[in-house]
Amino acid sequence: MHSLIIDCVMITLLIGVMFYSWKMGRKLKALRSISHEMSPVLQDLSKVLAQTQINLAQLRTTAKDIEAELNKKLPEAESIRDDLTMLVEHGNKLGDRLDNKMDAARELDKAIKPAIEETELQETPTKKHKPKSRLSLIPLRGDEIEDAEIINKLKQMR
Repeated sequence: MHSLIIDCVMITLLIGVMFYSWKMGRKLKALRSISHEMSPVLQDLSKVLAQTQINLAQLRTTAKDIEAELNKKLPEAESIRDDLTMLVEHGNKLGDRLDNKMDAARELDKAIKPAIEETELQETPTKKHKPKSRLSLIPLRGDEIEDAEIINKLKQMR
């Protein structure tokens, strides 16, 4: 009786193994058919990945070349920037000095205008006298003389 029970258990286990083998065979067959369909896709993917690696290497090389080119031009660009900064600062200082001179000239004009008008009235009407520029009466320092010379040259160019 024990041997009958053991035989039944063995038969049940063998039927389970056969069923499992049959099910596994179907899945392997489906996997093989899918792998045949996937093979071209995988090959294409492999080619695309290889081309991507090549393109990345070229991109890195190009980036290094551009970086080297920019590094060569950077000192010149910085020099130009520094020159422009200096010119702008000098222009601002010159503009400020000109503004100050114009303010001083206006004040001087207000101060000496009555004396000039009085002098013009005392002159004879037959003698036309062109008064000197009131700006020439302002005392100048060294850098102001240079500015005045620039201004006079600009006036002459007109």
